[in-house]
Formats: sequence, C-alpha cells, structure tokens
Amino acid sequence: EIDLTASLHAPRVESAQPGEGLLMRTVSDIRVVQSFRAPRTTSNPYVWMLDDALERTAGLDHRRFSWPLALFGRYDVIHFHWPEVALGGRTPLRRLVRDLRFQALMWRLRLTRTPLVRTIHNLELPSDLTPWERRMLAAVRDRSQVGIALNEQTSTADTTALIPHGHYVDWFAEYPVAEPVVGRIAFVGLIRRYKGVEDLLDAFAMLRARRSNVSLVIAGNPTSSEMATEVRARAVDVDAVSLAFGPRPPTRMQSPHPNSSYCRIGSCITPAPSWPRSR
Repeated sequence: EIDLTASLHAPRVESAQPGEGLLMRTVSDIRVVQSFRAPRTTSNPYVWMLDDALERTAGLDHRRFSWPLALFGRYDVIHFHWPEVALGGRTPLRRLVRDLRFQALMWRLRLTRTPLVRTIHNLELPSDLTPWERRMLAAVRDRSQVGIALNEQTSTADTTALIPHGHYVDWFAEYPVAEPVVGRIAFVGLIRRYKGVEDLLDAFAMLRARRSNVSLVIAGNPTSSEMATEVRARAVDVDAVSLAFGPRPPTRMQSPHPNSSYCRIGSCITPAPSWPRSR
C-alpha cells in the first residue's frame, strides 16, 4: 500500500482573496497536476473520461497541466501520462526549447521533493528520442513513487498499483456498429515508432502472401514527417493496405474501420466487435 500523504504538507493554508480581510481558508484536498491539458476534440477518449472522473473525485484538487503551473505553481503531486509527448519537436530549435523546459521541470520536482506518480501506458521507453530525452524519461520512471499498471499483462518491475483500464462501450454507444468484414484489420491511434507499425506492416505482408482475403487500414497521426514517409514507403510494397493519416478525433474513431475483423488500438489487438473495451 502506497501512502503519498506521508510526504505531503497537509493541510495547506492559503491566503484569502483581496477584500476578505484576515480570513484564511484551509485546503485539505491533495492538489494533483496531471500531465495532460484540457481535453480537445482530438484527445484520446481515455483522457476525456479520466479528466471527468478526477473532477468528481472527493478529496482531490484536480489540476490540468500548464507549464507556468508545473514550473512555478503550488501542488502536492504530479501525475505523468505519456511524458514523451512533452519532448522533441519538428525543428531542432523547437526540440531544444521543449527539452530544456522538461529538464527544468525535472530539476524543480527534485528540488521541491514533489512526489511523482506514473501511469504505465507503455512497457518500454520510446525509441525515436535522443539519448538526453531518454535519460529524462528514465528519470520520470525511476523517481516515481507510484507506478500504475492498467492491466495485469503490462505490469513492470516498477509497478506498485493496478488500476484496470476502463472500457469505451458507453463512450461509443451512440455510433452505429457495423458487421465485421472477415480478414479486415485496422490500426488506429498515434503513429509512433515504438508502437511497431513497421512490424505490423511486415507481419501483414507475410500474412497477405498466404491469404488473399485480408486487408489492412492504418489510421492515425504520425509523430514526424520521417515516420509518415517510412510507413508510406513500406505500405507501397504491400497489397491491400490503406493509409488514413491525420488526427483521429473521438467522433471519428469509429471510421474508417467500423467493420474491421480485428483492430489494433494503441498497444493491443482485439476482435472488432468488442474493440472499444481496449485501448
């Protein structure tokens, strides 16, 4: 059992707002900064549902991420999801600025001894980062007091808690469900190198050589132009592959694969009739 409150200063006392005289208010809720910002139309449904659940959690002062808050604000705990999205950039200058900013955050957390919590969305560190960026992600992993696994199959050596991943059945309930087409496979989600899209294409090419009734759809947003170019180049040499690059808002997540027999979403492959249950 993990008790974060042992390393927190509670209760916290904050000054009253101007005009309230000497009135003080006691804040006993734990203030937790999540590493995601306010959800957008292109955000993962996981983020939408988690954000809503945290807002309704008693005893929790839920704060969405912003750099001013993370670097200079007051909070008790920071909770990381996919910290790699804060690193890197499409230009060398943008990459340097983003990496320096993240390094400053890690220094701040160390100096203030702020507890870290990490949800383990991926088993390994991304492979498309610089050595410096990988060291920073390793620091997030190694300094986390709590490592949360989303299922029993993806627990790691630093796992300290299990919170099963919720289903998406209610989220997608309003959308029509099509009958699956035998042999149609789909990958949906952010296209990062460590997700193995290249391996999926290679495996599908071998499957296609043995079975002529299979097809593959890859729908999602590549994280770099190099990633997009490589996926296109590999797909050209394989029959029955369709590419649909671009963000996949929650309202479009059911397309273009509502009738896929199997759907690879993020880090798993699941039969399409029940695919909303897995990420």
